[in-house]
Amino acid sequence: MLRTAHLVLGILNGLNWALGVPFVLLFAFLTIEPSALPSQIATEFDPRETGALVRWLWVACAVSILTVPLAHIIFTRLRRMIRDAEQGDAFSPASIGSLRTIALCMLGIGVGDLAFGLTSIDVSEQTGEYLGWSPSLSIWLVSGLLLVLARIFAEGLAMREDLEGTV
Repeated sequence: MLRTAHLVLGILNGLNWALGVPFVLLFAFLTIEPSALPSQIATEFDPRETGALVRWLWVACAVSILTVPLAHIIFTRLRRMIRDAEQGDAFSPASIGSLRTIALCMLGIGVGDLAFGLTSIDVSEQTGEYLGWSPSLSIWLVSGLLLVLARIFAEGLAMREDLEGTV
């Protein structure tokens, strides 16, 4: 079971990078040649809305560029924790550090999602087009839960070390 989870997380990490590369390329395109895209967008939208849509695309790409490495860190830390569990050392200082790191990465993804959402709302108001975003409370709750779980792991590790010291 753990071996399958380890494999699935590796595949998801590969997909994460494969899907992130086009956003990096689009971000580079928007940054290097920002005037090329508005002329193409202007044929579909009102020219007054073009700047707002380009800004929305730029923010979407920037958030994706932030999210891909954070997701990579999450996948690699989860895989490390699975390896530790397979070796019988699930409650290790490395696992505690991994949980904290995952929690902070989740917070980073939540901040990126919030930035994207605020931009989507602003651009939707300017253009009259609904750009499809809804706030997610779960990412914030999961981050807090992981921080609490890391603290519980640390307490469990300290109790195990105390028990081993008394025997």
